[in-house]
Amino acid sequence: MKNNHFEKIGQHSALNPDFAILVPAAQNGGKRSMETLCEAFRPLVLSLINKARFAPIREEAESICYCEIVRCIQSYNGSEYSHFAGFVKKMVSLALQNALRKEYGTSLREQPVPEETLSLYAGAETREDEALDILRERETLKRLPANYHRLLAYYYWGGCSEAEIAEIFGVSHQAVSKMKQSALKQLRLLMENI
Repeated sequence: MKNNHFEKIGQHSALNPDFAILVPAAQNGGKRSMETLCEAFRPLVLSLINKARFAPIREEAESICYCEIVRCIQSYNGSEYSHFAGFVKKMVSLALQNALRKEYGTSLREQPVPEETLSLYAGAETREDEALDILRERETLKRLPANYHRLLAYYYWGGCSEAEIAEIFGVSHQAVSKMKQSALKQLRLLMENI
């Protein structure tokens, strides 16, 4: 249902955007149209960035969302605008998931060995075997398939629940549970063969 006031004066509100008019106008450099479209997607942005699973990227999540919205507006070449909002929602969700994956991948690669762990093993001949076990575990983790390694990283180091991991991977909770068990089984087998 259109707001008659905005229809009369030729403007479109963020509460009731007419994508068929606003998107082409924004693509042609209409600053006001772009602002109205970004304002229209503000509830979507707020609902996504407040999800617990995006907590590690919370500081940059809002800017990621708006950059993706602008990119979607600029690149949209469809003639149907009835599905535009769904298209933007899907693309913004994917952009946040990709940023989260990148963050976890970066944090895992840069994760230093804690000082207390190093001090436990430094100069202690009786604990050399324990230090070697830790190094062996790290090398074994690298041998796991990428999806198993990511799953274990999200679960054990990222603090994500199985439900959150299911949402990130785009699979069911049961699938994540089975994958986790398979990953741990394969990790044990690899540890025995080293």
